[in-house]
Amino acid sequence: MQTWASISMLLCIFGFFRELRPSEPFVTEFLTSDFRNITSEQLNRLVYPFGTYAVFAQLILVFLLTDMLRYKPIIILSACAGIALFAILLWTRKIWELLIGQIFYGTFMASEVAYYTYIYAKVEKEHYQIVTGHTRAAILCGRFLAGVLAQILISTESMNYRQLHYISFGLQVVSFFVSVTLPPVKQSVYFYRIDDKEDHGRELAINASEPIKGTFAWRKAFKLLMKHAISGYTNATVIKWSIWWLLATAGQLQVISYAQILWKEIKGSESTYNGGVEAAATLLGAGGALAAAGAKIATQLCDDSFGLIFGINTFLALAVQSLLTILVATDTLGILLWVFLDTKTSLSVLSSASERVKLLTSISTSFSKSTSSLPPTSINSLEAISLRGNISHAIKFDKIKKEKGHCSTEITFIKIKMNKEPTPRNEEEQATYTKKINV
Repeated sequence: MQTWASISMLLCIFGFFRELRPSEPFVTEFLTSDFRNITSEQLNRLVYPFGTYAVFAQLILVFLLTDMLRYKPIIILSACAGIALFAILLWTRKIWELLIGQIFYGTFMASEVAYYTYIYAKVEKEHYQIVTGHTRAAILCGRFLAGVLAQILISTESMNYRQLHYISFGLQVVSFFVSVTLPPVKQSVYFYRIDDKEDHGRELAINASEPIKGTFAWRKAFKLLMKHAISGYTNATVIKWSIWWLLATAGQLQVISYAQILWKEIKGSESTYNGGVEAAATLLGAGGALAAAGAKIATQLCDDSFGLIFGINTFLALAVQSLLTILVATDTLGILLWVFLDTKTSLSVLSSASERVKLLTSISTSFSKSTSSLPPTSINSLEAISLRGNISHAIKFDKIKKEKGHCSTEITFIKIKMNKEPTPRNEEEQATYTKKINV
């Protein structure tokens, strides 16, 4: 027989190792270093936004699958996604491979909902408050220790950024083995719910040595989903808590995603304190775990709907973050995708422009930043394409040279009326001019 305390402890061990990723505070430094040679502009406008959208796109599906598959398989999937993510970060070089890694990042983050909701299918409602505090505290402890460990290893020069990723990779493997040992859930809140006739009290199904198995019923599941959602969001206390929670979470995720890029722009010190800052921020957030342990939100919800409300709030928080990303980070209304064609360098930069002068100015500035750290022979040419409706702006860089830290190139600008193929239909639709720049 497994008590609620032992199950909670095992789940917390998984959560602790899952979040113990010392590479996290220095991931931007790693990606922009010689190990990966990705530009800050690429991270800001392509890689990180793609990761945000990947989480958002997978969350609802993962939430439903979590209940259908009864929690444990999704927790194991979370560990596998973490392993795949860090394997890609360590042993790939190209930008498209990094984007695939962001898909695994989306799975890794979206499946966090299984970690938080698993415990509600295994313990009585009277223990919800304390196990919520336990699971949240385990996450915060893992993040805090990760920040402290990372800062010590980097400050003492005991390890470099790449070696931190090896530690994170190994700890994800540990979390995988812990996830396998979690006791399976024979019933779930919605799709494998146990009827009251079969249950004779939920405690029998939870604590019995041979738990009663639930029966799959999707129609009842969706009816119950609607019932719980309506019940939860017609409660004034739950609504107020949900609004504050989703706004705070969206802001936190946005800051976490882009803070390291801003830190990188700070000049005047060769030392980096990313790990210390994130550890301090996590420590301050520990009060949230204590608040969760003493909160009365769970008691305001009917039956077992806490996991559903948490999932919906997380989805809405990611929706707000995705909106912020679209408005602030990617300039989606006019996207300029740069693709470096040289096989030695696979770089992509997102920017926007609506007029020719603005476009060329933006390209000149970004080109200078992108090539400032490259050796003279790294790139031979690059092309950029901006799609706005049925108009394509194509930019081609030729005769790229780098001497004494300065780059010079010849830019050809072509405005093309798009049909089905990105080629001009006639000479009148093609306007070309060349401008030499020194950057």
